Amino acid sequence: MVLATIGEIGAIIGNLEAEHLASGTVSNHVKGIKALFRINKIDISFPHRLPRRAIYHDHARTPEELTKLIDDLIYGRIRLA
Repeated sequence: MVLATIGEIGAIIGNLEAEHLASGTVSNHVKGIKALFRINKIDISFPHRLPRRAIYHDHARTPEELTKLIDDLIYGRIRLA
């Protein structure tokens, strides 16, 4: 029964990852399920660990990118909202 449940939890994890949620968000969803098993003294383990690293898409702009941005603003190619 526990093995079937682990498979179902794996399916839940797969669905959450398919929604392109951050790894920390997926881990937080699974945390509640794991706590439920731990409180009931049922030991479960997963075949793989969920990654816990943050994914940042922002970065410091290079001098070339800043120059292009300023030029675009000056010459009206883009506008600030």
